[in-house]
Amino acid sequence: MSKSTFGHNFGTIFRFEIIRTIKKPSFWISLLALPLALGLITLIMTLSGISADNDIKQKQQESINNDRKIALLDKGGLVNPSAIKSGAFITDIDQETILDQVKSGKLDAAIIIPQDLTKSVKIYANNKDWFSSSIYEMTASTLLASSVSTNVSNNERIILSNQVKFETEQFKDGKHYDLVGSMIIPGIFLVLFYLIIATYGAQILNATVDEKENRITEILLTTVNAKTVVSAKIIAFITLIFLQALFLIIVALIGYIIARNFIELPGIDLTHITINYQQIAIAATTFIVALLMYSSMFTAIGAAAPSAKEASQFVSIPMILLFAPLYFVASIITNPDSTIATVVSLIPFTAPIIILVLNAAGALSLTIALVSIVIMAITTIILFILASKVFQLGAIDYGQRFKLSTLWNKRNKVKS
Repeated sequence: MSKSTFGHNFGTIFRFEIIRTIKKPSFWISLLALPLALGLITLIMTLSGISADNDIKQKQQESINNDRKIALLDKGGLVNPSAIKSGAFITDIDQETILDQVKSGKLDAAIIIPQDLTKSVKIYANNKDWFSSSIYEMTASTLLASSVSTNVSNNERIILSNQVKFETEQFKDGKHYDLVGSMIIPGIFLVLFYLIIATYGAQILNATVDEKENRITEILLTTVNAKTVVSAKIIAFITLIFLQALFLIIVALIGYIIARNFIELPGIDLTHITINYQQIAIAATTFIVALLMYSSMFTAIGAAAPSAKEASQFVSIPMILLFAPLYFVASIITNPDSTIATVVSLIPFTAPIIILVLNAAGALSLTIALVSIVIMAITTIILFILASKVFQLGAIDYGQRFKLSTLWNKRNKVKS
């Protein structure tokens, strides 16, 4: 790129874009609405989950007590008498009439335990609430588990209850390797890229169209080179994205610290994070290049579209190209050397997500990563130049659908 790309007016336009955006109420609404909505949804889901779990446990305890009439028919004698509380279960009952008594309401439920547990434990129950089936299933399971635990050793009890703990230590190239720990930092770049493009990708497109409709572009282009305008807009947009991302991270950390005082949340152990400089470098480079590439693409689409309505119709095209590989990402991770993995890694518009996923999983070839980054960088330059040309010509042909033939005709006129 020439020196005119970052001319003396670059800083002025950059500041103008930043200040103009942060003065808009919509910027702060979108900035605050997302963390508030996510926090509120998370809080509601967590509290409702805790409440539902406590409610189920309470109803299960009620079913074991005298509050409910439950018949227990143990055909194989598997339930230990000591596991049954006195008067909680009706054990002296005729199997022939047990179903009729449940239907008539004389019994709340009946649990029939077969002699051979390869067959199902049969439960008849009156549907009094949403949790009726799960309550009696948990009751039967608790009875059987407590009965078995009285006859086995502590180790056997741990095995039967699936509480065996495992500590696996992995090695790669002769060195200690923590797969999960090595995925954390590269995975952050993947999540950030996904959220940024999905949430803010259309903003730069709409901002470009808005400037065209308000004829701001024409005023800018009378004094400033088109490349300077486009580059300043893209860098300002990315800067705002990083400020929003930083704000969301700070809010999330504050919310996590506050929430831990009221509800039980898992702790964060930073010692499990593995620093792999090669993975981090590939993730960061891919993240930045891909962000510049898609920002240039959205700018070009916005400059070419005659109105915001028509521009919105084209947003789905880059989105489909970007996220389509996610549908078969599992097969790519399990076989990263396959032809399809190589192809989608080298196509610039599908490469970002695949490269970031494979890199985080530790299944990315360094050669493929470097070639893919170079291809994306070249594509970014081409899209940037195209966006600058389209931005300049689109302002002149305002109100009309931009055609590539227009760009070619203008080029030929300049040559002649």
